[in-house]
Order: sequence, then structure tokens, then C-alpha cells
Amino acid sequence: MPVLTINLAEVNYLAGDAASYALVSVEGELLFLATSCPHRGGPLHLGEVARDARGRAGLRCPWHGTFISVAQLRQTALPMVWRAQTGDASLVLPAGSEFTAMLRHPHTRHEPAARGCAHIASCAGAVRRDPS
Repeated sequence: MPVLTINLAEVNYLAGDAASYALVSVEGELLFLATSCPHRGGPLHLGEVARDARGRAGLRCPWHGTFISVAQLRQTALPMVWRAQTGDASLVLPAGSEFTAMLRHPHTRHEPAARGCAHIASCAGAVRRDPS
């Protein structure tokens, strides 16, 4: 399996043909998780950090309010080794995956200051409510 080393100060989003991944912080744990919600494909990386009725931490999808626990998020996250001293992270990529973009996306939950910003045009559609 291929390994990709990135600097988290420069890259927090990987876009590919088959899947996209975003860096998200939940309860102090950094996860590079699949951005698509397992319920209906909503932009899970834009969801609110929340707790369910049992007190488990996770993300609530912005489209339908589906709660995904940290345990569930770990199952779809890319395996990652993070080096705090340098800010570098090594990610184990799925076999055969190709990423067309590695960028610093301003609208992930790892960026708390982004909550109050005006969404850029490319993100405006991602935060819409799913019509169904």
C-alpha cells in the first residue's frame, strides 16, 4: 500500500477520483476521514462535533443529522502517523487510489475559525441541505 507524507500545516484535504479525505479533530483526536457520510453521502467533514444519547463523541452530518461516532469514524479514516515536532503526517493510502488534489481546505472542522467565515463558491454547494 502506498504511503503519502504531508505537512498538516499545508495539506488538510485530499481529493481523488474514488474518494476524498479531510483532516478532522474530534475530542482532540486527529483523523483523516472519508468525507462522504455513510447515510446519504453528505459532507461529513463539515458536520458538527457532537455527543449522542450515550455520551459518545462523534460528528453529526449537516444534511440529515446522522450521528457517526469516533469509533465508526476510525473505521473509514486513513491510517496515519503524526509527528507533532514537524507537523508531518504519513498516511497509508488505499491500494490503487489516486488523488488529483492535495490542498489546504478552509472549511474542515480542524479549522475552528472557519465556522463564521463566508463560504467560498466551491464550498457553498457542499453545505446545502440534501433535498431528499
